[in-house]
Amino acid sequence: MIRIVYVSTAIPKLKEEDLADILKVAGLRNAALGVTGLLVHNGRNFMQALEGPAECVLELMSSITRDRRHSGVIVISRETIEARAFSGWAMRLSQVGRAAGNPEDLLITNGLDYSVVATMPGNLATLFTNFNSLD
Repeated sequence: MIRIVYVSTAIPKLKEEDLADILKVAGLRNAALGVTGLLVHNGRNFMQALEGPAECVLELMSSITRDRRHSGVIVISRETIEARAFSGWAMRLSQVGRAAGNPEDLLITNGLDYSVVATMPGNLATLFTNFNSLD
């Protein structure tokens, strides 16, 4: 199994309906492929972690890089994993806002709290905790 984490820039006029469509389609496709993950959107950028069988995750990444709702896909982490960080989530979307103070305060989210990040492997938690520093 592998986990890939990437960042990208959302199109300027991305709508809530676009996010809902991404979540719906990705959830169904990922479930069929045995892939789990988390997609975070901060209003301008995406960060996504995908984990599962290598061939399935790589196939999804190929499709994701062609999606016109974002650009500039950069893989920031690719690793072989023994266990999933997002088991049970075919896809989960979190919309984050900016906050000042402690790193855990950076995750002001829609449906996702810091306890989720606290249970992630250290390197993954660091990536998601620092995501809000992107401008």
